[in-house]
Amino acid sequence: MTSKETLNTHQKALEINLDPTSYGSFAEIGAGQEVARWFLVVGGASGRGARSCFFSFVDTISAPNYAGTNEPHGWVGLRFQLHPGDQPSDIVLHINNAGSF
Repeated sequence: MTSKETLNTHQKALEINLDPTSYGSFAEIGAGQEVARWFLVVGGASGRGARSCFFSFVDTISAPNYAGTNEPHGWVGLRFQLHPGDQPSDIVLHINNAGSF
């Protein structure tokens, strides 16, 4: 791959799935279910080992409803290891739409 090549979503997900140094899981609720779908559609997401870094991605998203009567927001969390056997690091984000769509 050249440095100028832009990967599409399919290529990015497959590259992560085929990386023998990482292994992870996804948990999604609500409107954020598209992330896990990509990792399952492209395949190759199993078969890791003790030399892998673990990650877990979770999200719950409330999308705007048709009537526009709710406030869209969500939570996204990522737990990951930089090296096999390391203590995990955590990132937690609260996403809030202060304006209108």
